Amino acid sequence: MPRDGGAAYGSGLKASPDPFTRRVIIAVALGSLAFIVWQLRDVLPLLFAGILLATGLRARADAVSRATGMPPRGALAVVILGLLAVLGLSFWLVGAQVTGQLAGLWDALPQALRAATDWLSKTPFASLLSGTWQSIKDGGIPWLRVAGAAGVASNVFLDAALVLVLALYLAANPRSYFQGTLRLAPPAYRGRIGEALSAAGHGLRRWLVGAVIAMLTIGVMTTIGLYLIGIPLALSLGLIAAITEFVPFFGPIAFAVFAILFAFTQSPADALYVGLLCFGIQQFEGNVLQPLIQRWAVALPPALAVLSIVIFALLFGVIGAILATPMMSVVVILVERLYEGDETPKI
Repeated sequence: MPRDGGAAYGSGLKASPDPFTRRVIIAVALGSLAFIVWQLRDVLPLLFAGILLATGLRARADAVSRATGMPPRGALAVVILGLLAVLGLSFWLVGAQVTGQLAGLWDALPQALRAATDWLSKTPFASLLSGTWQSIKDGGIPWLRVAGAAGVASNVFLDAALVLVLALYLAANPRSYFQGTLRLAPPAYRGRIGEALSAAGHGLRRWLVGAVIAMLTIGVMTTIGLYLIGIPLALSLGLIAAITEFVPFFGPIAFAVFAILFAFTQSPADALYVGLLCFGIQQFEGNVLQPLIQRWAVALPPALAVLSIVIFALLFGVIGAILATPMMSVVVILVERLYEGDETPKI
């Protein structure tokens, strides 16, 4: 029986259908995949978020296991306890300060809006800018829906709890879930699909490390820069800059707009300085930091990264935009590995 299975496996790898049949199979598979993704559009982002968190936990657990010789589950427990200790210590040291600064940011937002509006009314393009600004305040942005987001906070906490539980289960026993996924594929293609999934997991680990490095770097640079300029609440603004860095392109732009708006509470000159600081940090990120990270981690072309945010935001909403870059990285790796060795059509 094993010999026959091995023969079937080998013959399945060598035999290939004719081009027309292959195109039909690919078209049907892609159509089925698109239908499944659309039907599960509310679940798939949470599943991927759990996989992403599990990947990070497992990477640290494997490092602890190699260094200490502990069993994988014991190393995972050490990592989780260590993370909880770091979070608790951080909150004990700066938690009250950050919480107070965030509350100060929220309280200062109306004043910042008034200051920006007053400044716009004195510029040479006052009529154009004020009209655009007024349309944004009145109806250009669904403020009511943004304000009503607090009403779904319970759903956010439930989703976060689901992602956390899912990540813990996946990180505790990844091999069984990996093998269970492979059983869904035809036996003849399990080897190739398994290699592609392993490469995707490895690439996801590298992307996650690169993202953490970028977030820490941008957060520290922003905090120091704002402190040197003399902008209050620099620590909280730096924390927001680090978080928004997780979403490429759109995240830094959103933070720059927010930081400049907040700087108007001090003076238009401070707003200008903050804008120059954000511009300089973004240039450093795009020309120095990201190229260095992408040499080691997964590299996505800038146009593809931006397009992925738009596509996944349309498919999955806000969480799709947040997870767009790692999701597209996985898609790129799977496509490269699954089609590796295939004949490339000549253009």
